[in-house]
Amino acid sequence: MIRHAVATDKAALIGLARNFHAAAFAHMPFSAIAAARTAHAHIGQRGALALVLDLGGIKGALIANTQPLPFSEALVAREMAFWIEPDARGRWAVEMIRRY
Repeated sequence: MIRHAVATDKAALIGLARNFHAAAFAHMPFSAIAAARTAHAHIGQRGALALVLDLGGIKGALIANTQPLPFSEALVAREMAFWIEPDARGRWAVEMIRRY
């Protein structure tokens, strides 16, 4: 099921962030502290979103927030990270995007 992340999901989010980082940014060092800070800033916060794919364990996450356009007060959504573990990929990606 797809649900909003809660504080007890933070360790799983850090693990997913590590896997996302390894696949996308392998040439840069990973920081678990930065990942924890990002997770904390997006769980239950106004203007932020942390969705998790919970299939009896956290298998995916979509982290996003809102921010003003550079020369406007209009808010736009910004996806920061979207990762689903390879063994759970399939229809779940579309479902998570719909929830976003």
